[in-house]
Amino acid sequence: SEVILERILPYITHFFSSPVAAVRTAAVHSLVASLGAVRTVARGDANTFPEYVLPSLLPLCQDPSVAVRAALAHHLATIAELASAFLDMASSNTESEVMEVGSSYDTEISALHELVARMVNLLLENSSNCVKQMVISRGAARLAVFFGRQRANDVILSHMITFLNDKLDSQLRYCFYHNIAGVASFIGWQCSPILRPLLEQGLGDSEEFVVARAITAMADLVGQGLLEKVATYDMMRATVPFLLHSNLWVRQATAGLVASLAARLDSVDVQVKVGSL
Repeated sequence: SEVILERILPYITHFFSSPVAAVRTAAVHSLVASLGAVRTVARGDANTFPEYVLPSLLPLCQDPSVAVRAALAHHLATIAELASAFLDMASSNTESEVMEVGSSYDTEISALHELVARMVNLLLENSSNCVKQMVISRGAARLAVFFGRQRANDVILSHMITFLNDKLDSQLRYCFYHNIAGVASFIGWQCSPILRPLLEQGLGDSEEFVVARAITAMADLVGQGLLEKVATYDMMRATVPFLLHSNLWVRQATAGLVASLAARLDSVDVQVKVGSL
């Protein structure tokens, strides 16, 4: 661990300023692999991430090369988890040190949240859609856990919603519906009023694979109990006609939604609510 932090880490970060994009990309991958091999962290190295690693990575969020930004986006959730793990390892050395660290732990974790949030914002406001997709598809739920409920709503969900504004990139819209259940499961039922119109918007998407994914997202949210019953019934009424859709994926997704709803209701409600649709 000491060899990695004292010798290898400075050597790798040196290549972040390389004029060759492929070298900067490889340096990002090497950094994450090296830090992932660390198993013990001395108290003196507790600030490795907030004072050294994250500030070194921050400029790469606006790197002129898409490949470099995509590499950082690919590993962002892992970087956030490693930052938290380093702080935890440094805080668990000895009993006396734990007592000393306890009072400052919240301050230090807050500093990590702030730095990672800046990176997330820069990458999700990126001009390249593939970078945005990489952040969300590779770690949206993990980043939500790292940030906590409120900041996950402010940083992750608020940016994901903007994906639906892109009418030209169906993959970006698909990315939203593919990952929304994982993020919502951590934020909780409070996001239900926000999600309902977004899910209904997916039913009218121009791409059938996006429609199918939106319906599957509904089923996932219903299965987790994250949608209010009234909203669920309204969405069911709007979705049931898709059982006759010409696209097999859409029909299967709709059947899955009906099954998911029926699984959460008693037999009477199944007959009255679902049977009457």
